[in-house]
Amino acid sequence: MATFSERGGYKTMPSKMVPESMTVELRSLLWNAIDTAISHDQLSKITFALWNDLYKKPVDTRPLYSGYNGTSYDKSWKVVREIYFAESWAGAYDHIEFFVQRRLVSGDLINSILAQEFAAYRILKGQVCQITDDLEIAQVEDMLKLGGIFKPVADHIATALARLSDRGNPDYRNSIKESILAVESMARLVTGEEKATLGKVLNKLEQDGRINAALKTGFSSIYGWSSDTNGIRHAMTDVSVVDQADAKFYLIACCAFVNYLKVAGGR
Repeated sequence: MATFSERGGYKTMPSKMVPESMTVELRSLLWNAIDTAISHDQLSKITFALWNDLYKKPVDTRPLYSGYNGTSYDKSWKVVREIYFAESWAGAYDHIEFFVQRRLVSGDLINSILAQEFAAYRILKGQVCQITDDLEIAQVEDMLKLGGIFKPVADHIATALARLSDRGNPDYRNSIKESILAVESMARLVTGEEKATLGKVLNKLEQDGRINAALKTGFSSIYGWSSDTNGIRHAMTDVSVVDQADAKFYLIACCAFVNYLKVAGGR
């Protein structure tokens, strides 16, 4: 559940969404998936590959235990764990790639964890790929910093973000609603039309020469989808499938459009 500071917009973009980072929770969940997938019998071959291919170290430096029951590589696996948790975020993802590419752990399982923790990366064709860039992050953070007459806009963005990034109970539909409300709020501020709908505001901006006709049409179409009978802004009892990707798209797109309106409107 989102905290007070997150709901109120008093925090910047959650660290779990920021590229070039990995939260403690995400790192632990990924390790749990790996550790659960690996059996004791696999440790000899896996640690050999890790020392040889990933760590680039002599394989005979692996710590092991020899006894009546044969050779155990449990100590080597403990070293792997220590390295994984001591590594940078990039080093941790190197380990993830290693295990996924060798089909030791399911890429779908890893992606489900990454999505659950709203990480900025996914496994695509066996590789860790970034899905959220610095520009997108900057756009959202800029909107969260708005104050003065633009505070209502920032409040809508903060609520959209909180509902999107709440790991315990994400609310994608209402996140999209809040993103759209942020655009409506900015459009009304720019035009001075306090009760106008976004459609009317966009028409006025086009008539005043403050918005490109193609851009206006494009955003009207996106807004139209969110308003139709199969979209977002309808009775909550209706059936509508909305996922994290939809909500994230609206958040980023609406932040960019809010900034465009602010600049185009000279505010």
